[in-house]
Amino acid sequence: MGFVSLSRKAFIPSDRVIAVVPISSSFAKKVKDTAQYHNKVINITYGKQAKSAIILDSGHIVLTSFKVKDLAKRIWREGKR
Repeated sequence: MGFVSLSRKAFIPSDRVIAVVPISSSFAKKVKDTAQYHNKVINITYGKQAKSAIILDSGHIVLTSFKVKDLAKRIWREGKR
């Protein structure tokens, strides 16, 4: 089990990530609304505009200000170590 650093204070387990999607997609909006209803949204944008959402197998949605390509590289590359 490896952890991926999303910022200096935020880490996520790479083996729990199901998908990384752009926040502008209709799928991400629907999933975010559902997760918000169940209090499972984690916002780590630190005041910046959200650009992507990380969907975890626990039903949590992590909102980040990173681009989808950058996150995908970081999550699946660092998780292989």
